[in-house]
Amino acid sequence: GIYFYSGGDPLDYTLNIENSYINGNSSNGKGGGVYIAKSLYIPIVQLSNTTVSNNTSLNNDGGGVSLNEVNATFENCTVSENTAANGAGINSVSSTVTVNNSSISDNVASANGGGVFLNSSNSIMDNVTISGNTAEGSNGGGLYCSTSSTVLQNVTITDNTANIYGGGIN
Repeated sequence: GIYFYSGGDPLDYTLNIENSYINGNSSNGKGGGVYIAKSLYIPIVQLSNTTVSNNTSLNNDGGGVSLNEVNATFENCTVSENTAANGAGINSVSSTVTVNNSSISDNVASANGGGVFLNSSNSIMDNVTISGNTAEGSNGGGLYCSTSSTVLQNVTITDNTANIYGGGIN
């Protein structure tokens, strides 16, 4: 997978992933496919025309993508068939996440947020499909929000499952 930790140089905090395929990776820690975290500066991350699939975060968060204090944008992306404890597709902690013209599908979390897990994060999603995701252990099969601000525009949330609360959104 990809590990990006913004360094001490203010010019060293931007990551662009374009026209890429991130598949079949695993991690014992966070971010089976991609892990991005803040050091001194908040990283700015742009994923465009990229597929993140079949990645695993073993007993941890963010099977596909894990964000910690990051400004991230997903444009024309597919996040699918990833597994993790929380946020199997996308796991976001204290981050700002924008998702446009993308699909988040068939991800499986053993706890919360099969598709997307937002904790203390701000998110805007426009023209996004969140479908077929599962939270096997608890809540938010498609989307799990905890102390987060989320705006959904032209979003389709369908066929998601949670063991307890919020098959679509919790």
